Amino acid sequence: MNPTSPLATFYNNISEREGVKAFMITCLKEMAVDMAFEGKDNKGVKEAKDCIDLMFGKLDEAFGSRKEVVISNSK
Repeated sequence: MNPTSPLATFYNNISEREGVKAFMITCLKEMAVDMAFEGKDNKGVKEAKDCIDLMFGKLDEAFGSRKEVVISNSK
């Protein structure tokens, strides 16, 4: 992925990225509680959280630091 794309810029702003993720999870928690109080099925909320975790994981794969593996042939 393009390291200068808006998505890369978002990823590299750690406080913003973590703030957005926390906001999304908080909204899901509030939704789950509201749905539970209303007697509605809230099983889909877990799937939504898993999806958020997956998306942020993919951001990390795409833009996170990668450690290079150094192969040494010295004996």
